Amino acid sequence: VSTQSTGATVTKMLATVSARSIKNAVKQGYLLHKQRKGIKSWKKIWIVLHSSNLYFFSSDVATEALRCVPLSSYKACNRKKNKKYTFSFSTTEKLYKFQASSDTETEEWIDSINKTYLDYIDPSYGGHFRQHFSLYVKVSEVKGMRKKRDIYCTINTDGVPKARTPTIWKSNNPCFFEEFTFDIGKDVQFVNAILREEAKKKPVGLVSVPITALQNKGLVEKWYPVLPMTKEVQGELKLLFKVKLPFVTVVVQQASDLEPLDTNGSSDPYVVVKHGDTVYKTEVIRKTLNPKWKTKNEFQFEVKNNSEDFTFSAYDWDLLGYDIMGDVIVTLKDLEDPKNLDRWWKLTPPKNSNSEEVGELRLTLQYYVFTILPDQCYDDLLTELINLDMDLSMMIAAVSLKQEKVVAECFVKAFKTRKSDVHFIKLITAVEIQQTSDPNVIFRGNSVASKAVDIYMKLNGLGYLHTILKPTINELVASSGKLSCELDSNVIDTDGRKLKDTKKNLETLTYYCSKIWDSIKESD
Repeated sequence: VSTQSTGATVTKMLATVSARSIKNAVKQGYLLHKQRKGIKSWKKIWIVLHSSNLYFFSSDVATEALRCVPLSSYKACNRKKNKKYTFSFSTTEKLYKFQASSDTETEEWIDSINKTYLDYIDPSYGGHFRQHFSLYVKVSEVKGMRKKRDIYCTINTDGVPKARTPTIWKSNNPCFFEEFTFDIGKDVQFVNAILREEAKKKPVGLVSVPITALQNKGLVEKWYPVLPMTKEVQGELKLLFKVKLPFVTVVVQQASDLEPLDTNGSSDPYVVVKHGDTVYKTEVIRKTLNPKWKTKNEFQFEVKNNSEDFTFSAYDWDLLGYDIMGDVIVTLKDLEDPKNLDRWWKLTPPKNSNSEEVGELRLTLQYYVFTILPDQCYDDLLTELINLDMDLSMMIAAVSLKQEKVVAECFVKAFKTRKSDVHFIKLITAVEIQQTSDPNVIFRGNSVASKAVDIYMKLNGLGYLHTILKPTINELVASSGKLSCELDSNVIDTDGRKLKDTKKNLETLTYYCSKIWDSIKESD
């Protein structure tokens, strides 16, 4: 087909397509489109995404399309970091830049375009992908604690335990430098780091980081203030928001699994809602941990400052005063996401402006979202990576600066599905040995090889360890408080009986070590 005839066909098609004539549109809406260089280069247009084309219209009632971009020319669709709510759609012919009205809308357009393209190139794909969410946490050190403590740190997401560090003894500036990576659900709201004293396991201080503060940010490393914490927080609030700026209407619907603070094992809960200088309070519901508010639970606020949050504080009423159960903090940015307009929110420890900070905790955090396609979509890529004794894989590993762990995890998990993981480990470790001149630092560097070995051992060894060691570990944990394996006489404090207790602890330690060793020897 000649260029001239193709151009005439496209012109005729544009003239016959109106904004309202496109049936079964995947997504449509107004976006700002950058048309040329300069400050005033963004123009509002109506975009319609169809199964095979992306149409541009001057408005949602336009009778003729301005442009039609076939998805066959697709190269990529990604978020732009240098301007808020912007994304690019690049084709073999041109790069198009768009700006949406919110983070949520931006993600929806990117996901819709990418998914529609996959459906276009392979109808059998059918859009059946899944997303995998994980979190990387590095607990580094604490500074500014006023007194020396035996301290360790636990990590949880919305109250679900995920990891803990070893205990650092008698220090007011404990250094942990422990790294963790774990899977999380897509609806997780907060990652919490809690400093605890070893003796009573009681919490000392808390750092709570919203997941929204980590999305689309890459690696986040900073010092976080540690807020005092004397108890754990439990419970949830179900909240409904009706947004019509500058007004926001809030409905406190119900609560669940609140903390029993009365002697009868129940509570008399109510909720105080605050935004700016405006404060409302629900009615008190007696003797329940799962209250439902039917009346006096809807409040309207006028938003005068976009930086002001909505604070929901749950209290237990008492004749002599009140006890606070916890807070829910909702930002205006949270309300840009439709799923946050009617949902359950976890209570978090209350922020008391009069409380003195325990110190500061240095954390490194990264939130990962992986889109995983059906297995057959990776066949060609994996064939290339495995071919020629994995030369391509070795080259990718060699240039994976600052992304060693991500690359190693992708390789090990992908090759495991093709039963090539052992071969990959052998090759990557052989390269590491060949390139390391000092045998004392072999596998100690931050390389793809060292990370791959760690990941491979976890994938293949955790099941074995759970089967072999779990019964003995459970027995050891159950005996804590009665038996001890501590051998450091400086730690043991028993009023002059250190020698006797040290010998007793050595017998206990020897017993459990022997039991573990026997389990390993007898395993298949």
